[in-house]
Amino acid sequence: MRGALDADRLARTIAVATVVAAGLSGLVLAVVATRGAYDSTTEALRRSLHRTLLAVGLPAAILFEGALAYAVVRFTGDGPAAPVTERRWLEVGWTVAVGALFVLVGVLSYQAMLQTAAVGPAVGEGAAGDDGVVVVHATAAQWDWTFRYPAANVTSDRLVLPTNRTVTVRLTSRDVVHSFSVPGLGLKQDVFPGQYTYVRTTPTSTGEYRVQCTEFCGVGHSQMTATAEVRSPDGFENWTRRARASETVRGRSSNG
Repeated sequence: MRGALDADRLARTIAVATVVAAGLSGLVLAVVATRGAYDSTTEALRRSLHRTLLAVGLPAAILFEGALAYAVVRFTGDGPAAPVTERRWLEVGWTVAVGALFVLVGVLSYQAMLQTAAVGPAVGEGAAGDDGVVVVHATAAQWDWTFRYPAANVTSDRLVLPTNRTVTVRLTSRDVVHSFSVPGLGLKQDVFPGQYTYVRTTPTSTGEYRVQCTEFCGVGHSQMTATAEVRSPDGFENWTRRARASETVRGRSSNG
């Protein structure tokens, strides 16, 4: 009898601790782990999504594991097993709850994907795309990156972007599959030969960031890096003017 009482007490303790831990974890993740500023709208969106999913997933995981621990302690005994009565409402309840979590994760992830993705017809092959949108044509090749600005008729080995303007990067490869990644700006997209993929963001802070290939593409994969530089709008315009003038001078020199 004493053993049964101890098991009941332990089971109740587990149940209370599980509920408290789940509630506290959700509160901490939702309130304390919030950062105010990011370097791009894409990075802010992805971090917000990660926090939301963690705030939902961690309490749920604690509740599920706590329920399992409670069942193990509460319903373990040395005597013969008692018949189990089917509880249809319980089965329906946990099936609906788990299904709702999966739907929530899918909806939130899809919304984030739509806000960071861009498609060809919206940008086209032209120079400027939508009004105010900076379009960059990025080409991957073993083992370097080339960035072309069709509106300015400029080609560079650096990805230069302005703050507070929407940027669409059109990606393609000359040889094998690569992956375009700028972790500091929250950008990542696979790059394929013979087709175009797109990413979209709005940088919000000036600075330099690392561009890297994150898909193994041969012996020089680890050296396939570039620099992304975010400048103020005026700084970006000055850079495009200087780069365009330099391209003009090189063109005249090559023509003799």
